[in-house]
Parts: sequence; C-alpha cells; structure tokens
Amino acid sequence: MTEKKITQERLANGIGISENSLARKINGHRDFWYWEVVIITRLLGYHNIIEVFPELYKQAISQVPQVPQVTAGRAG
Repeated sequence: MTEKKITQERLANGIGISENSLARKINGHRDFWYWEVVIITRLLGYHNIIEVFPELYKQAISQVPQVPQVTAGRAG
C-alpha cells in the first residue's frame, strides 16, 4: 500500500468494509474473501493476484491435488 501511495481508508472504502475489518484481515486475524483479493489487486494497479498476495497463491496451489500423468498408448 505504501509503494502505491494508497491509504488503508481508501482501500477499505474500495472494497466496502471498515478500516478495522481491513486491518484485521491484513494482520491475519480474518480471511479475505476472493472478491476482496481481486478488488484490492485492481485498486493497487496490478493484474495478477500473485503480485499482491503471493502467499495466498502458494497456499491455493499447494492444496490442488496432483493429477496423474496419462500417457497415450499406441493404437494398433
């Protein structure tokens, strides 16, 4: 937020929550809703969530089950 010179008040207003609610989310006491993450990313001038919330991206990717590789057999 400091880098983009946007206040916590403006960010909270942009996503429609109170500054206290935003502070609790930033400090890890509450979770962000997906739509809040998307709006915050846009308000800060980014296009990809990973640029603003890399830890959320890593957490989400780690929860995706691995799909076994399927090898195409030869018809014949």
